Amino acid sequence: VEVKFGRYLVRTGDHFESPPPLGDAAASIALELADDRDLLAVDSPTHTLTKTATGYTARGKGELVVNVRVKESPLTVRARLHRDPGQDAYVLLSMTAPDSASTKVAPKDITLVIDHSGSMQGDPMTHALAAADKVLDRLKPGDRINVLQFDDSVDALYATPQPVTDAVRAEAKAYVAKITSDGGTEIALALDKALAAQVKDDRPDVILFLTDGQSDAQAALKVARGDTGDARVYTVGLGGGVEKPLLARLAAEKRGRFTFIPDIGAVEHAVVEVFERIDHPVMIDLAVDGVSRMYPRTLPDLARGEELVVAARLGR
Repeated sequence: VEVKFGRYLVRTGDHFESPPPLGDAAASIALELADDRDLLAVDSPTHTLTKTATGYTARGKGELVVNVRVKESPLTVRARLHRDPGQDAYVLLSMTAPDSASTKVAPKDITLVIDHSGSMQGDPMTHALAAADKVLDRLKPGDRINVLQFDDSVDALYATPQPVTDAVRAEAKAYVAKITSDGGTEIALALDKALAAQVKDDRPDVILFLTDGQSDAQAALKVARGDTGDARVYTVGLGGGVEKPLLARLAAEKRGRFTFIPDIGAVEHAVVEVFERIDHPVMIDLAVDGVSRMYPRTLPDLARGEELVVAARLGR
């Protein structure tokens, strides 16, 4: 049996990582990398790679992970154009932000939304709460904070995000520490409450949404599309049972990004990394003009090390 597929690799800084769904130890895997930039390195933490005339072969056990590094200046716009005779043209645009942290960090409102449904019991809940605690540690004077916990109902620490003081930080950490797992998973209800609790002012509003479950996708998307505010929603999926397409769509609708964390033990590090990127935006309020259709329909902010990829349809 021979299976062939292609994938656009997700990029962070000069680094791409590909986790193709291949795990049979007896499989013979051939890799071809299509890129016109200089390749600095190609390696794998899971398999042995052997260079061939057309790419690489991989041997090993478990799911294959390939790391690729390329040479390219940051904030360089790349465009790949395709047009069939007599048809509209299509373009794929990409740009990567530098991977260095800016010393300028704007005050913002952070709302942590934590799933505490029954499926979070045990390690997922332990690591999610530890990650939330580390985010609270990283809040700066001038930020505002709120914490919501949800299962099939929603409970909020505050009505709206509150200025970060020593007392507020301690209260938020105590609130997080008391969260226990129980009930179902109502993502739409939690998202609706979080969006409604934002302060309507000029400060950036960020919702960091942690869940391991599945929920009514259409109800959740209806909430996201019906919101007229400018809050960015960053969704974090914990473990293999999470509904990745829904969380990715929610983030795309609300100018955020989706992060999937299959290894529960890696939750704390990954969530802190997500927050650090949120905390250091390089470009905000991005837009593309002169196209008839575009995906994503609203562009996320570009944080340090992140890549922005836009697919668009042009006129003839």
